[in-house]
Amino acid sequence: MSHRTATTLLTVIVGASTLTGQSPEPKTTFIQAVGQFSLALDGAYGDEGARVRSSLDAMSRALGEWD
Repeated sequence: MSHRTATTLLTVIVGASTLTGQSPEPKTTFIQAVGQFSLALDGAYGDEGARVRSSLDAMSRALGEWD
């Protein structure tokens, strides 16, 4: 599987509950934030810092809710 295909699949999985209008439980929210973090690390232009930071913040919030 190519890197682009894997990234696309991860994006679809991460956004699935948002697209269906479901209210995710804390575990799901955390997993989505981890997926967003993973995608943010793939920046190619050096502009990924803000996306990495916001996804880390989302992971922290979700982990706090899950705990």
